[in-house]
Amino acid sequence: MSGKAVWPAMLPAERYVRESPQGPWLRRGEELTFAYTDGEAVERSLLGFLAATADRSVLSSALLAEVGDWPRRYHLSPRRANLLRPVEPFLRGRRVLEIGAGCGAITRYLGECGCEVLAVEGSAARARVAAARCAGLDNVAVVAETLQALEARPLFDVVTLIGVLEYARIFFPAASGADPVDAMLACAARFLTPGGVLLVAIENQLGLKYFAAYGEDHVNQAMFGIEDRYRPEGVVTFGRMELSARLRAAGLACQQWLFPFPDYKLPVSVLSERGARAADGVDLGPLAAASVAVDPQTPASMSFSLEAAWRPVMRNGLGGELANSFLALASAQPLSIVGQDVLAWHFAVERARPYAKRTVFRVRGSEGVWVEPERLEAANDGTARTALTMRLAAAPFQRGELWHHALIALLNEPGWSAEQVANWAARWLACLEARHPAAAGCRDVDARLPGWLLDAVPRNMLVDGAQQGFIDLEWELEIGVSLGHLCYRAIVQSLMGVASVASPGDERDLSPLRLFRHCMAALGFGEVEGRVAEWHLQERDFQVQATGVDIPRDFAGVETFRCQARKPREWGR
Repeated sequence: MSGKAVWPAMLPAERYVRESPQGPWLRRGEELTFAYTDGEAVERSLLGFLAATADRSVLSSALLAEVGDWPRRYHLSPRRANLLRPVEPFLRGRRVLEIGAGCGAITRYLGECGCEVLAVEGSAARARVAAARCAGLDNVAVVAETLQALEARPLFDVVTLIGVLEYARIFFPAASGADPVDAMLACAARFLTPGGVLLVAIENQLGLKYFAAYGEDHVNQAMFGIEDRYRPEGVVTFGRMELSARLRAAGLACQQWLFPFPDYKLPVSVLSERGARAADGVDLGPLAAASVAVDPQTPASMSFSLEAAWRPVMRNGLGGELANSFLALASAQPLSIVGQDVLAWHFAVERARPYAKRTVFRVRGSEGVWVEPERLEAANDGTARTALTMRLAAAPFQRGELWHHALIALLNEPGWSAEQVANWAARWLACLEARHPAAAGCRDVDARLPGWLLDAVPRNMLVDGAQQGFIDLEWELEIGVSLGHLCYRAIVQSLMGVASVASPGDERDLSPLRLFRHCMAALGFGEVEGRVAEWHLQERDFQVQATGVDIPRDFAGVETFRCQARKPREWGR
């Protein structure tokens, strides 16, 4: 069905005209101007790229290959859709009003969910990009219009304000003395059918990363939100209690909350209220900690290790209050959108389409908590053998400490040394030898290990006292994996995946490659200087298979990489 057929009441012919069969609806005889933009050049480039791209879907490998600078990452990354994947069962088939569609990343996802979508974007230039992103989806209509100019009729099951509410005081008009934030919420709520749901995604003013000196997202100044330096006519964010009160004032007293990590813009994990409370004795701190390294907005310096800090925050049930962002689901009637049995969702979507997956952490009654991975799309029938296989199976949640977190703790002790890192690596190697006895005592870097050991790295090594083992061994390489490549994956990638460290005893040890060479010598492998670039290329080849993206072969980035060392504190420990 066409946008005009779906939304005749919202897009009357006397007021709007569609400039092309696949374009947005525009006001007749008037080009809407709107100050919010990524820049004319960025939007023109995105429009040209999307118009020339056949596969514009959320999991498109063509779009993933274009993810680079911040604007393209934000508008094209499949991670954008992870925000709403936990509520996808509820969304399917709903009539949705998306306010502030931007360049259509969420619009496209809603369309693929089978929603009937009216996407409203104040900028005509961005509306054209959003329409191009959704070309071919007859259940989606994009209109260049402002929220306040829309006809307020209760037509929609769902209304979204994703990355919009924080700009209300700049762009949304309000009566004298009224707060535009409250006026925008009230206006959005008027579009809901009885029992309809408003989805609000916004940064948390009191998010933990902002205490760690991350810049406030809209002004890029550290401590700006923490110190409450917002102005009456500028951007603004809120803590959970204040945002909840504002939703109640708009008549939306029934609420459910989700907590995306690292934030709502590019989440990899989403926690439910139950998961954030740690009520089931399940430590989900590792999900929050792991999200730190994949936050593209990490500052040049931090005041403390955010990865380490998430652990006690989560153990004490404060994950929801200190989450960096919120997804609030609000209605005038009781809600049961998110099942009470789910603690969290974790997504891996920056991959080739057959390997994109979600993992659900679910309470199965008396069986306890289970980890349930599944593909986002149905795989082939499995009869064809591929060079890279992804194996997924549900399993009970196992308690213990991931060995990667022992590395984080080690590197956050001022004066840490290469010898300590080598001791850490030695326990990983001992676990590998125990898991595959043929590797015991082997120090031949060219020895071939079974391909299912590719993921036997510290991030998947679980330690519980004297017990240790590997979990989540999802990847299998048909050709197997060399011992040298596996050591490179285990040590170098672990070091490069730590967001910040304390100052070491020797500043030269901030180089992961220098540490790797030291570890390999200490573990009895001898000199590996001439082989490291080769293992890097083997890792690159695996990543190309997993992501479907032609990653550059350049080794220089690894050679020059240095761990980010925080400045020593000026106060006592």
